Amino acid sequence: MTTAGSLNAKCIITPTVSGATARVVSKFKPPMDIIGVTPNEETLRRMQIYWGVRPLKSIEFQTTEDICSGAIDLACAKQMAESGDIIVLTAGIPSPNVKAQREGVSNIMQIAVVD
Repeated sequence: MTTAGSLNAKCIITPTVSGATARVVSKFKPPMDIIGVTPNEETLRRMQIYWGVRPLKSIEFQTTEDICSGAIDLACAKQMAESGDIIVLTAGIPSPNVKAQREGVSNIMQIAVVD
């Protein structure tokens, strides 16, 4: 959240299946919008009560790169970000090397300028 504030980012995008990443980001109460992107209908409904989170329904992707680019494209399509905006994307992508994953752990942060 410090990075997003320092860069004066338009929004923080959190692709999530369980909603845990969006929940953790919302606890910091950043001044910019938090966009929770999920393919899961139940998670979409749950994110509606998280502070500052604007939930969006996405399709299911197979690769990390597709998940991230799809989330950015969806935010642009919904006019939550536009060309030239700086966005911060954070996600917790499960590692095949770790047996027990903790919820709410974010291991990816991407800073992007929207095309």
